[in-house]
Amino acid sequence: MKKQLQTALDYLSQQDVVLAEIIAKVGPCAIMPRKNYYKALVNSIIAQQISVSASRSIRNKFMDLINQNLEPENVVLYSIVQLRSVGLSIQKASYIYDLSLKFAQNKNVYNHLGRFSDEEVIKMLTEVKGIGVWTAQMFLIFSLGRLDILPLDDVGFRNAVQIQYNMKSNPSKNRLERLAAKWKPYRSVAVWYLWQAVDKQP
Repeated sequence: MKKQLQTALDYLSQQDVVLAEIIAKVGPCAIMPRKNYYKALVNSIIAQQISVSASRSIRNKFMDLINQNLEPENVVLYSIVQLRSVGLSIQKASYIYDLSLKFAQNKNVYNHLGRFSDEEVIKMLTEVKGIGVWTAQMFLIFSLGRLDILPLDDVGFRNAVQIQYNMKSNPSKNRLERLAAKWKPYRSVAVWYLWQAVDKQP
């Protein structure tokens, strides 16, 4: 993975002057696949639309509830009402239950998502309640280490492009696609650096 990332950095630096400057400032790319797919998706659901501190608090209570045993076969033993008791909304509790059920019942599929294409992974994950295209794309980048994902609906990415490329307004999806064409096949890496550029601003 490190070799692939270095190739990506060299390529992007040659293709895009703006990215070359960001890469030089930020340093090495920290995209690294996570092998526990279930854990990554549970954490994504918990974190949806709440602050980092709130997410951490709920996750700690959730882990206490399930006796630190974050396995789908264990989580489905708890009711949605019990899952809600840790501070989850009824929607999130039902999402985690549905996700757990799918992982428990279809281990051969969900534990081996890395075998499938980007499009197939997105299709399978969006069949789980509460997982949309954006969450599936984040999973592709950060759990499967896919290097050519372009999350057009990501607000942080769009804002970063506007700032870093001195655009007067938030770019449209078409404009983003045109800009990102030169980043292929490393669009995930370019997006990651643009996120970092905004995060590191004073």
